Amino acid sequence: MTKPMRPEASQLNERKPSNNSDVKTIEEVEDSHLMPDFVL
Repeated sequence: MTKPMRPEASQLNERKPSNNSDVKTIEEVEDSHLMPDFVL
């Protein structure tokens, strides 16, 4: 209910649920370095 002074904080909270997806994406990016074909 309390609105944070920083709008960025609210965005981080909203993105928190999708944080899991971001983490997997980072792992995939690391794998892409080893397997560039995977990117395609």
